[in-house]
Amino acid sequence: MIAFVAAATVVASLMSVSADGLDLSHFIDPKSVEIKDGLVAPSSISVVIPHYLELKQRHLHLSFKQQTSFFSKKEKLLRWLESHNNTKLLDFGQVSCSSCFAAILNDEYAFRHIYKTGGTAVMAQTGRKEVREKDYGNRLLLATVRDPIDHFLSGWAECGRRNIARMANKKQAINDINATSYDDRVFQWLGRAMRHQYNTPNEWYTCINHSLPQANYLLLKTQHPRQIQYQRRKHGQSYHSSNHFHPRLDLVGDMYELPELLRLVGFDYNETIGIPNNATSNHIVNILWPKNKSLLSNRTFDALCKFLALDYYLFDFEPPARCQDWIRRDGEVIDKCDIKIGC
Repeated sequence: MIAFVAAATVVASLMSVSADGLDLSHFIDPKSVEIKDGLVAPSSISVVIPHYLELKQRHLHLSFKQQTSFFSKKEKLLRWLESHNNTKLLDFGQVSCSSCFAAILNDEYAFRHIYKTGGTAVMAQTGRKEVREKDYGNRLLLATVRDPIDHFLSGWAECGRRNIARMANKKQAINDINATSYDDRVFQWLGRAMRHQYNTPNEWYTCINHSLPQANYLLLKTQHPRQIQYQRRKHGQSYHSSNHFHPRLDLVGDMYELPELLRLVGFDYNETIGIPNNATSNHIVNILWPKNKSLLSNRTFDALCKFLALDYYLFDFEPPARCQDWIRRDGEVIDKCDIKIGC
């Protein structure tokens, strides 16, 4: 019998129940869980959701939803994308810089840094810089996520702030920004984000990574996007890079529960350490690059939803009203996929 960590892992089949008001009809089946001597083990082919019981016991409701959604859907999503020749969404594997893979937390865990989801706060807690993937050892990975459009806009603001900081004539730069509507500025930034990984690196190349879908940070990179694009021109649009999600991922939680998530994996979170790079306290950022979705047009919402589709498919975030029907429809099809056979 295969055993998993006591009170930290639950095995979920694709049967149906619900828990705590959350619809888990395709996640949890008590009959597929066998508990013996405090260990949880599968009695049939099933989906393993790490830390299921711990997240519930600690009342980390947001992270419970993200963790359950991610681990129950990730393999099905890959099969669905492959069967629909739609693997372009997987092209941007491991989009962060080579030296910014993770922050070491302890002997067992490292924090996978998805830009704009608390990485700077984690580094302040650890007192250490991030390390490259080859240097994080064989540790398990913890990652945090947030609302997809909020994340995209936060990355846009980060790059805007950096650009203004190096401008000689900041007043003129601000006037130029204000001369363009909020919606147009967001739409233009989205255009850059959609094509930049296929382009030759330039001054914006690394910064735009802050606005890319969070799910792409969790992929195990196999080829550079420009190599994939070349192969598609050579072999046809059905070519895909066989990207998969990182095998050491163990916990994908909500950014707003970061302190408790760190404690869950054995890190002593220090409440007295402030939050560096807090955009909500930056006056210029709040004025020039506010996260104001009410100012976005239908055109921009439609384009954002398509660009951020992986995040909506994988994580338990509510899509904008305009996108809910097709995202939920796709989600229902993904849920019915067979991990081994396909969709």
